[in-house]
Amino acid sequence: MAAVGIMETKLTENLDSLETTIRSALAEGNHDRIAKIVHQLCHDYAYAVHQPHARNGGLIGLAAAAIALGAVSLSRCLL
Repeated sequence: MAAVGIMETKLTENLDSLETTIRSALAEGNHDRIAKIVHQLCHDYAYAVHQPHARNGGLIGLAAAAIALGAVSLSRCLL
C-alpha cells in the first residue's frame, strides 16, 4: 500500500510541475511552447490507443494544462 501513496505523490508533483511550466510560459507569452506541450500530450499520450496507462496520463496532463491556462487562455489554444 505504501507504493500507491508514493505513486500518488509523484503524480501530484508531476502535475504541479506541468501546471507551473504552462503558467510560466503563459506569463512569458511563449504560446509556441504551450502549443508544443499540448500537442505532445495529445499525440504522444492521449491518442495512445493501445497503451491505456499512457492514454490516461495524457488525459490527466491535458486536464492539468487546462487548469493552468484558465478559461480565457484555454479558448485560444482550442482554436
